[in-house]
Amino acid sequence: MATATIDGWEFAYSDTGTGPSVVLLHGLLMDRTMWDHQIDALSDSYRVITVDAPGHGESPGRPVGFTLAEESAALTKLVTGLGVDQAVWGGHSLGAFNSLCVVLDAPERVRALILIDGNAGPENPDMVPQYDAMFEVAKQDGVSLDLANVAFTILSTEAFASSAEGQHWVKKISAMDANSAEGTARAVFDRTSRLSELPKVTTPTLILHGVDDFPNPIEGAREAAAAIPNAELIEIEACGHTAPVEKPVEVTTAIRAFLGRLPE
Repeated sequence: MATATIDGWEFAYSDTGTGPSVVLLHGLLMDRTMWDHQIDALSDSYRVITVDAPGHGESPGRPVGFTLAEESAALTKLVTGLGVDQAVWGGHSLGAFNSLCVVLDAPERVRALILIDGNAGPENPDMVPQYDAMFEVAKQDGVSLDLANVAFTILSTEAFASSAEGQHWVKKISAMDANSAEGTARAVFDRTSRLSELPKVTTPTLILHGVDDFPNPIEGAREAAAAIPNAELIEIEACGHTAPVEKPVEVTTAIRAFLGRLPE
């Protein structure tokens, strides 16, 4: 693990392999280890940079009040500070939105874009009260295994949540400090839509999305694929909201093929 402080932001990150740079950002309640499968498969040919969001993994929390656009600007500076002028930026859910912010706000830094189980629009207003209630319980009483199971069943399919790999993530979520993660959660729940800006994305774009994604239904991915001029959509069957860990082979195969097609 390495750490960096950028304009007051503190990030833990991993930097693995050599070759063209690929940045992979995780989703809410996850951490950078969700990309372990992809790192193992890609680091022989690519430099893969993964980063923990504030209050997740090994990154310290950050007070409520920042936006995902501000976080994305800090992430851009982090990657640039590692000597990377241009990279493939990709992410899952929260990380997909971060990557979208980077390509819209600093397009010269983005060679190509990978969006996994993302949503360029606002959070579903019907779900925010439920998410808020869960976070309040977690802040006051800690994240019990029962609460972690409920949260991860929302994120993934029930079959995956009950599997050994799914229970690994349930245990990781139960170990989280909800107070530290609240700033990131609030930034996700209160995010400003960037749907209208999707036609501005001119880089090659790969969209991967679980057909059974509950928080971000597949219809949103189809709309994004239609709005982004140079986008390819791959729908992953029998997969919920956490495709990189639910379907690692399918995700890794698609990413590697996409990277192999990019112009030099």
